Amino acid sequence: MRRIVVISSGLAGAKAATRIKRLSPEVEVNLVVPGGEETAGDGPFSRMGESRRVSEALTEARQVGVIKASEVQFDFEQNQVNVRSQRGLLQIRFNEVVLEVEASARLPRNLRAAGNVVPWPLEDSAVLDSWIQETKPGRAVIVGGGIALELIAPLLESGLAVTWVRTEDGSYDPDMWDVIERRIIEAGNGRVDVEDWTDVRVESLVPVLGEDGSVQSLQDGRGGEVAGDAFFWTIPQRALHPIIAQPGVELDASGLIAVDEHFRSGPEGLHIIGSGVSLPRLPRKTNGSSVPSVAMGEAAILASARVVANHLAGFVGDTAVWQGASGVFRASAPGVTVCKLGLTSEEATANGFDSEFALLRTSASLFSNAEPVTVKLICDKHSHVLLGAQIVASESCGQADTIANTVNVAIASSMTVERLSVLDFAGGGGELLQRAASILSNKLMYRFYGISAEELVASKEAGANFFMLDLRDNMAWKDGHIPDAYNIPYTQLKKRLQDEVPRFTPIVLISRTSDVAYSAACQLYGLGAKDLYVLDGGMEMWPYEVMKG
Repeated sequence: MRRIVVISSGLAGAKAATRIKRLSPEVEVNLVVPGGEETAGDGPFSRMGESRRVSEALTEARQVGVIKASEVQFDFEQNQVNVRSQRGLLQIRFNEVVLEVEASARLPRNLRAAGNVVPWPLEDSAVLDSWIQETKPGRAVIVGGGIALELIAPLLESGLAVTWVRTEDGSYDPDMWDVIERRIIEAGNGRVDVEDWTDVRVESLVPVLGEDGSVQSLQDGRGGEVAGDAFFWTIPQRALHPIIAQPGVELDASGLIAVDEHFRSGPEGLHIIGSGVSLPRLPRKTNGSSVPSVAMGEAAILASARVVANHLAGFVGDTAVWQGASGVFRASAPGVTVCKLGLTSEEATANGFDSEFALLRTSASLFSNAEPVTVKLICDKHSHVLLGAQIVASESCGQADTIANTVNVAIASSMTVERLSVLDFAGGGGELLQRAASILSNKLMYRFYGISAEELVASKEAGANFFMLDLRDNMAWKDGHIPDAYNIPYTQLKKRLQDEVPRFTPIVLISRTSDVAYSAACQLYGLGAKDLYVLDGGMEMWPYEVMKG
């Protein structure tokens, strides 16, 4: 009888095992769950680990044999997995193996002996609850990018203050990172600080050690220093599994395992999935452009597990070869939910696209909620096809997922922004997407341009001459405006336009969240105005000092 062994403690491996059994009932499928028993507890990290644990009920209901293992060793010459469990040493022969490998943080050599440095993700995260109770740290320092988001809430719940040392991470564009940071700091009520070290090389970080060998602070090599009692290290994420020692298993430049379109690597019969795998970026053709349709996170890992299961079961009714994965990469932290789909602006440029974007921050009152939502849509200038999106909303704004799922369908179907701007949406978020897509469509028609806060400041310092027109009401303008900005409330623009707005000077339109400015730009374009710019994100995303009064 043909036997497939799946070795995984995560959801993707369990789904692969049950899918293989469902598609090929005659195949014997064994799921080996390594790591033994996890630490039990009711703290935030225990609950986090519980949510990621394989459901035995799910697998056993599908007639998948589950073996909990304290040790797993491979013998590919004998096509055998040696498993040590409560039943002793088991020797399981196999025809194919599916192995889920998780990425882990690689600690610098000078930190490996420090007792207060935790590499994250941690296989048994529940031990952190008891460790925090025993050591009682006051402040935790998280070092890393997007993966740090999932750590903030459980650390705050555990009673710690948090300093997030944000290092370089391409998960989101810089302007969206700014929105995320502000949301988290506001929600932290003085217990969360963020240090932007995105321009500091990881190799340049210098730990300051105490007499007992623990880390007391971290220096950036240029005068900056962050102190803490516990340090959570999330960078760089590497595949650190023993399988990488097997002949034929290769790592890519980022330290993840390289696989083919069937997720094969190394010895014959071995398939590898998980966050420790470098997902193949297979392009799809869209109006002459190749769009890499791969996503990060759980969506892509589950998609790869489905591909492997289809391939091993010989199922041809669904995609049996990896064609990339769209899907939503979603993360949550105090005060914020963030979603990323497709490519960021920086990724689009790296993949050879000439991209354009629309950045819209609006009130979530569209969804009967007072919290704002920020959306960034990215498309290809030549084909107008949507390339990606980033969404930042509050924790309580469930419509963020609805928006993300709608955009996901648009990306997967190679939809143009013009098509997106006229669609009728059944769920919430439709008006916001239509407005953002309409803005992007007008940009592509060169009716007006977007200008970021950084570009505006740099252009003025270089001697550019702009007429900065602030369209907010006079009270908001007095409360804080860009130096040299001229105030005409949007409701008075039509009456005061001819006498107070210059005809031949480039105009930068400024509003609270930029949506009013885009509306004004369309009106001014219709009246024949040229050289129109809109401050992307509006004053809500202006990071520099303002003038009052």
